[in-house]
Amino acid sequence: MDFFQILSVITRKGKRLFFIIIARDLINILRFGLDAPRYSQTLFLNPQEISLAVLPDLLSREDTGKVMGGDWDLHVRQLHDIKKIAMVKARIREGKSWEAAGAYQIMNELIQKHHVYDDCKTKEDVLQRYERLDRVIESIKSGGFLSMSRVRKGTFRESGGVYIHIGRNGEYIFGIGGCHRLAIAQALRLECIPVQVGVVHEKAIVNGHWKKLNSDRPRYKRRQLRIARVGSRSYASPSSRRKPSNVDQSNEA
Repeated sequence: MDFFQILSVITRKGKRLFFIIIARDLINILRFGLDAPRYSQTLFLNPQEISLAVLPDLLSREDTGKVMGGDWDLHVRQLHDIKKIAMVKARIREGKSWEAAGAYQIMNELIQKHHVYDDCKTKEDVLQRYERLDRVIESIKSGGFLSMSRVRKGTFRESGGVYIHIGRNGEYIFGIGGCHRLAIAQALRLECIPVQVGVVHEKAIVNGHWKKLNSDRPRYKRRQLRIARVGSRSYASPSSRRKPSNVDQSNEA
C-alpha cells in the first residue's frame, strides 16, 4: 500500500491523515475488492473526454477516494462555462494576451471578493502569477504533462493533481482542482494525462465502469510516459526541446 509514501505522509502531515488514508483504502477494499478506489489514486485518461464539472462547494479534495451513491454526479455544469478554462484556451489557441483573455479582470473580481485569491493581493501579484503560468505552459509543451510525484518530490500518490470524479456511467467529472492544468492539456490537445481520483459513484463500481478504467490504466500509463519523454513536440520550439524544464507544473495551475 505505497508503504514508503504513507510513511512520508506520517512524517510530514501527522497521524490523523495517515489513519484517514488507511481507513478509506481498507474500507473500499473490504466493500469492493482489490480493484477498489484508493485515496489520491492516480488514473491516466484522455483530457479531451472531460466535458462536465461538479457544481461549486458540492465536493472537496478531502473526498478523494470515497465511494458514494446518490445523485451528486447529476449536479453538474458544462466545463466550457468555467471562466478559467475558457481564458487559458483563448491564451493558447487564439494567442490572446492574458488581459484580452479576461484573466486580469477575473482575478481582480476575486481579490475584491476574497481580499486574497490564489496568493494574490495586488495587480503586481496577478501579473507575476500569469508570467509563471506562461512558464508552466511552456514546460508542458516541451516536457510533457507530468504526474505529481515527478513534479514535486514527496507527493503522496497524485495528491494535488487535476481532480476528477467518476460518475455512475463512468463519465469524467472535473472536481474544480487544477483548472489551469486541465485547460492547458485540452488546449494542447494532449491525449493522456495523470489525474487524482476524486469521488467514485457506487454504481460505476457495480456496473463495471470503474473496473474498465482500472484495466485501461497500464495502457494509458505507458502512453503517458512516452508523451512525457518526448514532450508535445508539435507545440515545442527546437530550443525548448533540448533540455527539460524544471518549472513546477503544479505551482501556478
